[in-house]
Amino acid sequence: MRIRIIAVLAPIMLVLGCTTPRETIAIVAPQPANGAGAQPSLAALSSQAQNGDDAAAMRLADVYYRAGRAVDAVKWMKLAAERGSAAGQAGMGRAYTLGIGVPQDYSLALKYNQLAVDQNGAAGLNNLAFQYSHGFGVPVDPDKASKLFRRSAMQGDVFAQSALGNLYAEGTGVPKNSHLAYFWNSLAATGLTSTSLEVVAKRRDAIAATLPPGVLASLQTAATNWTPGTEPPQ
Repeated sequence: MRIRIIAVLAPIMLVLGCTTPRETIAIVAPQPANGAGAQPSLAALSSQAQNGDDAAAMRLADVYYRAGRAVDAVKWMKLAAERGSAAGQAGMGRAYTLGIGVPQDYSLALKYNQLAVDQNGAAGLNNLAFQYSHGFGVPVDPDKASKLFRRSAMQGDVFAQSALGNLYAEGTGVPKNSHLAYFWNSLAATGLTSTSLEVVAKRRDAIAATLPPGVLASLQTAATNWTPGTEPPQ
């Protein structure tokens, strides 16, 4: 059985479309860290990236993806990946899974995603879970996918939280559990923007309608107070 995963959109991420398996992976680039809101030029970012700044390389990748220049984006992402950046490795894993900027190659997707997972990177964990959920270059393995999604979700990855909420709602790879389905979808909804928020929020609200008021209130409080690494309510 393939796990149905709905696409979500988060800030500084390029998402490719709606709800099909090929369209649910995002390209991530770090936010500026200068605190003043100033945006460095492409030339400055390029210089920083060439001199070992992986965050700058990933920001360049984001800029070029948004401009529709996927090949240029991959060049900078690969540079970060080859220097050991978990974000770059996860980005390359996504690129090879989707065939954007590079020929689609699930073997190379697996290689890069596993490198990111070896560093416990949340995006790499989410990507590898995605491969196992859909059988992209690996056997379909709902149990393994659910465990990887959970590791990523526990770090605060909204994509993984949304996926994990789906798994609990459907009972795929995990026992069916409406409480945890609501909890993880609620967390994902708080971290999303734009139309993706509507998708996850509707799913969360549909689950909420099935819960007793006291249980719902308790889960809402737990979701509001949750911090990464904290175990969800049982």
